[in-house]
Amino acid sequence: MEGQSMKALLAKAEQDEAEKRQRITVHQELELGFDLDNLPALDWAPLPLCCCHWPQAELRALAWDNTQLLINQLWQLPT
Repeated sequence: MEGQSMKALLAKAEQDEAEKRQRITVHQELELGFDLDNLPALDWAPLPLCCCHWPQAELRALAWDNTQLLINQLWQLPT
């Protein structure tokens, strides 16, 4: 019984780690442009002609992805 609970605990830990990595990994069709001195992230992907009709959730997801890519770039800077 103890062996099963240990296996379940290890499986849960592996699943949690995979979920954490998934949250910080972003895949974009086009590379963003970064200016790490002033911190803008420039997204060159074309928007639809009328972006005012985009769902709020989709815009938030796009903003989150681009912000995560910028943070990933910052963590890659030499210390």
